[in-house]
Parts: sequence; C-alpha cells; structure tokens
Amino acid sequence: MTTTSANVLILFLKYLQMNGISYCIVGNTDDFPEAIEGDVDIIIPQDRIKSLHLIMLAFCKENDCKLVQCLQHENNAFYYVIQWWQNNQPAFLKLDICGNYYRKAKLFLPADALLSNPEEAKNVQGHAKGFLVPAPATEFIYYLLKKIDKGNLNNEQAAHLHTQWLKDPIGCLSNVRKFWDNEHSALIKQAAECNDWHQVIKAIPQLRKSIHHHVQMTSQGIIGELLRRVRRVLFPTGFSVVFLGPDGSGKSSVIDAVSSSLAPAFRKQSRYHLRPFVFCARTESNGQPVTNPHASPKYGLIISMMKLFYLWLDYTVGYLISVHWKKIFSTLVIFDRYFHDILIDPLRFRYGGPSWLAALLVRAIPKPDAIVFLNVPSEIIQQRKSEISRDECEQQTKDYIALAKKTKKSLIVDAAQPLNDVVKEVNNSLLNLLANKAETRLVRMNRWGL
Repeated sequence: MTTTSANVLILFLKYLQMNGISYCIVGNTDDFPEAIEGDVDIIIPQDRIKSLHLIMLAFCKENDCKLVQCLQHENNAFYYVIQWWQNNQPAFLKLDICGNYYRKAKLFLPADALLSNPEEAKNVQGHAKGFLVPAPATEFIYYLLKKIDKGNLNNEQAAHLHTQWLKDPIGCLSNVRKFWDNEHSALIKQAAECNDWHQVIKAIPQLRKSIHHHVQMTSQGIIGELLRRVRRVLFPTGFSVVFLGPDGSGKSSVIDAVSSSLAPAFRKQSRYHLRPFVFCARTESNGQPVTNPHASPKYGLIISMMKLFYLWLDYTVGYLISVHWKKIFSTLVIFDRYFHDILIDPLRFRYGGPSWLAALLVRAIPKPDAIVFLNVPSEIIQQRKSEISRDECEQQTKDYIALAKKTKKSLIVDAAQPLNDVVKEVNNSLLNLLANKAETRLVRMNRWGL
C-alpha cells in the first residue's frame, strides 16, 4: 500500500493514544485526512510537551519515516516535519503541536480547555473520519483568536467560523465575551450569524488590541519565550549545502530540483552563487554563474593574496551575519560553488598565489552542513561547455574527487545519470543528514533540559 499523508497522520494519532496522550486537531479539518495541504495543528496536554521530542523520534523509527525538522515558534509550540518516500519522491507531513496556547508569552487558552469535550470529526455524510476535534464553541474561539491576532481572516476561514457558530451559538458567544467587551462581542455575533465579516475585518486592529489587554504575560510564558530564543540560537534549524563540480556538471539543474523537493522541510530558502557577497551588493553580474571564467589572466602575487584574504573574510563574516542568521530562522541555504573551488580552479578567481595558503584558509572558514560533488565524465562536460579544454576537465574532475574523499560530510554523485536519478540520490542523502541533525538536536535539548 502506498504511504500517504492520510496514512501517516492517522497512524500518528493512534500512536498518541497508545501512549496515553489525549489530543484534538484544531483548525479547519473539512478536507482531512484525504487532502492535507498545510500544517496539521494538534493540541496535547501541557504535561506531555516535555516528552514530545522523544515520542516523535520513536514514532518515526517504528513507522519507517524520518523526522527531518523540528522548530519551536512559540512558548511551547513545536513544528515537526515527517518525511517518507512516495512514488520515488520525498513526501512530507507537517505537524504543529502545542499544549497551552501561547502567543508572545501570553497564555490565550490552556490546553485543558481546548481538550475538554472533544468529539469525533465527521464528513458531510456523518461518517467518522478517524480523529478528534474540539467542541464547536472551543474551536470557534481558538480559531477566531488565532486569526484576529495574526491580522488575517479570509472568506474560507470566516466560513469555518460561521459553521462552528451555528453548532453552538450560546457557547461561542460566551467564549467571545471572555476576550471582548459588549460592543465588540455584538459585532462578532452579528458577523458569525450572517457570515458577513467585513466589519470584523475592518476592526481587526481594535480587536487584536483588546485581546492583548485582557490577556497578560505570565512568568512561565516569559521564561518559556526566553528559552525558546536560546534554543533557536544554540540549535539552528536551518541547513546549508554546497554543490561543487566543473562547469557543465549540471549543478544548476540539480539545485533547482533539490530546492523544490526539500522546500516543505524549511520555512525559507536562500541561494548564493560562489560566496555571500557581504561586503558588496549582489548584482546580476556578480550573483550569477560566469559563462567564461577563464577569459582573464591570473593576478600577480600581491593582488592574489589580497583577494584571497578578501574572499576568506567574505566567507567568515558573511557566514556569521548572513548564513548563520538565516539558519537560525529555519532556512535552507544553498551555495552553487564555494571557497573550496579556489583549490581546484584558481584561474576562475584569477588567483596566482601559493596553493598551500589557499588550502590553509579553506580549513579556516565555516563549514557547510553538506557538500555535494557532481561527478561527470569529461567528454560529457565538453559537449556542454566547450570553453574548457578536455585536459582541464579531466584534471578538475580528478581534483574534485580527491577533495571530496578528504572532506567531511561530502557526497559524490554520478551526475551522468538521468537527472531524476541524480536528484533522488542527492535528496536521499540530504534527508538522511537532516534526520540525523534533527535527532541529535532533540536528544541534546532533552538532555540539557531545554
């Protein structure tokens, strides 16, 4: 049987119940579990949050999946990405799990309230869908608070609120009055009854202000938010990968396919050609591959060494203020070429200085999380890039392979294969590294009490 998002979600929910963890799925679940386009928001008891990391790892190991991402975006809300293979493509299920519902160190709703009186989700025919959701009044206030606080309420979301209101108007209004005064409560009541939310949307700034007036920061919330920020800095959830190989090895095509495949595992993506360009603005000319990198002669010794140290500074400072910062915010950072290229192809940099100095500085720059070497026979490269001689192609290929064998976290891929096979091999290796990194990070945080 083909593994689908629906299969994995139902298995996970059953796994929670087997481990004595009550739950409910919040948000619009009309299309669940058959069609899951975004995140699945799940509430569990607050006292089970501390054991959640180990539970997620155990579930994935028992069900032939990988946990490739875990990031914390609120006090005790964790965003997990589970990965498996479906039709030779990586498939993902994104779970957003929390206990008490916090926003910016403020406790909006306790988990006990959200988990009180859950009910079986049913389809339009009235058949059970295999998972639990909150009572209508609870779902209404949770969803309304979330959308008002984020400042976004579209027609589909408003229709979901209208549906919940019709199921229990008295309970919904009672919950609304806990956060808003009579005037605002009447405004929401009228919108929910008529499913006309234009006035509510206009009043979102005032409604948001009222929420934060009624909900105060707690000491637990403040401490939790501080710890969250510490975790994000100490254990960045982004990932950096470098693609190396001679011109014509297919780096651009592979990078495009891999970045598309792995996008669900990250919040953002960022791509660099060769270097960070932290000391100058990246333009169309310096941020794109050069079509004829060997057209200009090498610099003299002094200028070469000045450029070498300039490049080293660009990589080190650029990593700290650009790359590492992006990794803290869960970004997939991809480099098309890296500082290592100066060892293989110094003419590309017009570098005429000593090779031992370049090799020394390669050791002194921040290392990416993975380096992918694309290995292609010289005759194929010649067909794609005739500007480089065959002898030069053969020498570069040998040098890249030699460099890969002595470089940690490197992967040598036969890029003469069909593109789909190359991409699958790269994806598989990178996903394994992501899973190992996520497991190491979660185990360490659990051990350190973070």
